[in-house]
Amino acid sequence: MEVEGHKVKFKMGMHTGTIVAGVIGEKLPRFRLFGDTINTSARMMQKGAPGTVQFGKETKEYVSDDQVVDNSTRPNNGIVTMKGKGDVQTWVLKTREGAQPAEDTSGGKRQSVLQMITGATVEVDQDDKFDSIMDEQLAEDETEFSAKEEAQWFSWWHHKNCKTFGVRMSFLTFLFSAVTLAEILHMEHIRAWREDDNKDLLKVRGYFRVRLYLFFRFVAFAILIVWSVVANSKLQWLRREGRSVQVVLVGSKVLISLLVWLSYNVLVLEKNDVPYQNLNPLEYVNQQFSLVFMVAFFVIINGQVLTFYASLVFIPLAFFFMALEDKTPLYVSFTGRVVFLGVACLSCVLAKEGERSSRARFRSKAKVRKTQARIENVLKTLMPAQVLRELRANPGKLPSHEYKHATIAQSDLCGFTQLSSGRKPQEVVGFMGELFGRFDVLANEFGIYKVETVGDAYIAGMAETCLTETNSALRVVEFGLAMIKATAKWSQRLRAKGDDYKDANVRCRVGVHHGECVGGIVGTGMMRYHLFGEFMSIVDILEATSKEGICQISDACKKQIELEGGASNSIKFEEREDELKTSKGEVHSRDEVGGKTFLVYPAITEDRVRDLEEGLSELTKKVNDLEMRTSGHQDE
Repeated sequence: MEVEGHKVKFKMGMHTGTIVAGVIGEKLPRFRLFGDTINTSARMMQKGAPGTVQFGKETKEYVSDDQVVDNSTRPNNGIVTMKGKGDVQTWVLKTREGAQPAEDTSGGKRQSVLQMITGATVEVDQDDKFDSIMDEQLAEDETEFSAKEEAQWFSWWHHKNCKTFGVRMSFLTFLFSAVTLAEILHMEHIRAWREDDNKDLLKVRGYFRVRLYLFFRFVAFAILIVWSVVANSKLQWLRREGRSVQVVLVGSKVLISLLVWLSYNVLVLEKNDVPYQNLNPLEYVNQQFSLVFMVAFFVIINGQVLTFYASLVFIPLAFFFMALEDKTPLYVSFTGRVVFLGVACLSCVLAKEGERSSRARFRSKAKVRKTQARIENVLKTLMPAQVLRELRANPGKLPSHEYKHATIAQSDLCGFTQLSSGRKPQEVVGFMGELFGRFDVLANEFGIYKVETVGDAYIAGMAETCLTETNSALRVVEFGLAMIKATAKWSQRLRAKGDDYKDANVRCRVGVHHGECVGGIVGTGMMRYHLFGEFMSIVDILEATSKEGICQISDACKKQIELEGGASNSIKFEEREDELKTSKGEVHSRDEVGGKTFLVYPAITEDRVRDLEEGLSELTKKVNDLEMRTSGHQDE
């Protein structure tokens, strides 16, 4: 393949065998594979020639002879020397000239991560999606809310009702005023209060009846006006004290209902004990107002949303009204009384059903919010926050950045393969989870961005925006030293568990480089924000040629630390004189890493002295144990 005049070749290594797999890390978690199979495939790739796919005899069993190149035409007949394995017989696949890359048949599925980033996730306000979630929630068996969940639901429910509280109360006030005015005009038209034979509950006659009627209605109207003012103001009591609001609101509704009922008692005429067909026109008015009161009672108790237990107050109130109807001028038949009580009960049923639906909706919203929060956390592990914002602002373009001053550290675990050999998969994944979990904590403490983990390699660092908010080469080097220290302590504690872990001699080596690189999003189905350039190759060489338990940095990194100042207080440099040789025996020149390299050590501080004393104490203990064993053998 040729890109802008540069020929790019690809090489691959394959191996067949058993592996261990698991999710590793708390920050930027990854499902990773471990084991000798992974290491062997990596070495097959490293020892392979560009443009080939190389594998060993374990994979050869699954490949037919006509698919591989004749080893007689290859150097050393396909025998390759590998670290820890000696001479290994390998084969390579035949290539097809002019082969075209396979088409992407995944369709829109590979865009799932991009859709999540750009906001195409479950939206709470999309009725068609949310309603299906709520229906599923309603279908589930109802479970009791915990005290905390109940408080959260009630707060959410109350704030939701506060949004329409003012509108509802203003409408109720207007409706009450209009009905009162219509009733006054109607009674003036029929001149009902001029009758002197009224023997109502309150024992009032003549024009005093209208005055008392207006008094009752004025008090009820004043209560509604106060609630309207409170509802449409920014009074914090209405929004914060939900329980108190419910109590006062129920009390107000009970009082208004009583006032309206009394107003009708002084307004209508005495009910005669005669059949409905024989009622004269004025007596018929009594029945009209009893029906109007039923409607008014229903509107009053349902004008604002109440909880189920609050709405139960109106059932005994309805019984009270109906029990006194024989002693009042309001004409209510037996059927009418049943209907009236049914209205009160129906209000409670509606309140119960509304509360049930509201609780289900609350739980569904909570689930959606938790899901969105988890998605957001996953997205934040895939790429820096600033990159996410750029991608959301311009979904059609994958962002890329050029970093002029980037400092990246790469670590590798020495002795981990030996520790893992012969152990159960769960234990190996547990080891990696513990170590990388410690590295993740350190990354948060130092403000480091975790770029990637490859096998037991951990890559992280700093650069300008958009990678990290701050940029310090010294902090990255200190982070590398902290990883070395954390690995040593972890290995020490593991050995202290007993003889089963006496071979736990895992140490960390780190390489750090400062320079220019490019950052960008790679992939579609499993998008990642990676760093690219020769810069990353230098970091890899610095790590591979470093010594166990030591951090090696490039000359460019040292100069950047000196430019920042203050390095002498925390770290010490030692220029490396010997050759740059990897654990696999490969030798690299200093030109490949930009010149001189330096080994970095922590400065002698109180913590450093304490660590040295602990190490010396442990070494002394081992020497004493060895002397005792030797002495015992001599006595025998």
